[in-house]
Amino acid sequence: MPIDTFLFDIGNVLLNFDFQLTARRIAPLCGVPEEEILDRMEDLKIPLETGLLSGDDFLSTAASRLAFRGPTLELKRAFQEIFSPNQAAIELAETLALKGYRMVLLSNTNALHAEYFLREFPVFSRFKERVFSHEAGVMKPDFRIFRFALETLGLNPEHTFYIDDLAPNIDAGKNLGFPSHLYQSDHHEALLDSLRLLMVPV
Repeated sequence: MPIDTFLFDIGNVLLNFDFQLTARRIAPLCGVPEEEILDRMEDLKIPLETGLLSGDDFLSTAASRLAFRGPTLELKRAFQEIFSPNQAAIELAETLALKGYRMVLLSNTNALHAEYFLREFPVFSRFKERVFSHEAGVMKPDFRIFRFALETLGLNPEHTFYIDDLAPNIDAGKNLGFPSHLYQSDHHEALLDSLRLLMVPV
């Protein structure tokens, strides 16, 4: 079946990220050691990324746990500003969009991160549709988020090529019929080879 739609993950595909940047940035304003900062927020990740915990509640809870002495805006920015572009994948997305393919995002993320990267990285203007975990209420690799994408966006798995950096997510996609590629940024050419095999001009 010809591919007419691309389903892109974000983290470690379109954007690289590093939570250690948050820890290093806020450590001077915290009452706990830098090496404990991320651990103290770890159990907030799933509630945040499934929409059970709002961005504001996350920030207030994190500030309390970390004995954070700075302004909330600084904590928010430190949590958001962890992304850098993966230029090769971004250029591919731009190329595919310009060739007329339907471009869709499927990502485990949260409202704070989405607010930031949708604003700061122009490539996201190429994606007119999206399914984010904090909006769907479920995270990959749970098959329900894929079903949500299929039902709400009317995707046809046979015509939709799925790109993700985590094997359990790829396995879930394949089980639902998506042609898929397990992406590694240091092996970007392997993705291009997979697309060429499907007669996608890249």
